[in-house]
Amino acid sequence: MDPASNGAHVSSRTDDERARHERRVRLKELNLNPGRQGSFLPLSFGNLSTLSTEFSRLDSSLKRHTTLIKRIRQSMAADNRDQILKDLESLSLEKYIDEIAGAVTEGIARCKTDKDTWGAVEVCISRSLIQYPKVHGFLQVISHLHRRFPRTFTPVLVSSLSSAIAPPSKANISTMIAEQREKEDNARISRQRPVLRICSELALVGIIRDTPEKSGGEWVMKAVKELVSELHSFL
Repeated sequence: MDPASNGAHVSSRTDDERARHERRVRLKELNLNPGRQGSFLPLSFGNLSTLSTEFSRLDSSLKRHTTLIKRIRQSMAADNRDQILKDLESLSLEKYIDEIAGAVTEGIARCKTDKDTWGAVEVCISRSLIQYPKVHGFLQVISHLHRRFPRTFTPVLVSSLSSAIAPPSKANISTMIAEQREKEDNARISRQRPVLRICSELALVGIIRDTPEKSGGEWVMKAVKELVSELHSFL
């Protein structure tokens, strides 16, 4: 790569990182005030004075909620994001929070690209009352649910994510032969890598927190230390 091309590449990456930082800051501003009227509403909801009427029109059908949960579980990749967000805006969701949180964790584990990871963490920014630049999907979906159900969805999700990135059981690992252990470790690492990445992003945008006044940096570092410690114990 010639110097000019290399310089353009570095400049492009710098611009991308700067844009992501700005989106994180904007998203965190919304996520630190979950449940605030209008913080998660689509533009189609119009005047906030009609809020209760609009909520009463949300679909509560089992069939549509089951379809949404299946869609989230199968893939929260960027190409699936728009339909998921559309469903989130039109469904009542309250009776299915636990199932949705579990499906989100499964969908996260299927995130394979950087673009999909961003899809996993942001939420409905381009559709919210406050118009921000369009972002990728996961953060959008999780942030939307967090701002709409901060007391019911978020604690269940964080608990589910914590379990997903927990070290393997020593009792189970000790019964495996070396070949089985290597195969299991590779599969587990493949599942946990995107989950850990998204946990880090969730801490940066104010969803995972150590305390109401502190970001979730310590939560993430504790999870990483436990994984590293477990790895060393089997080396």
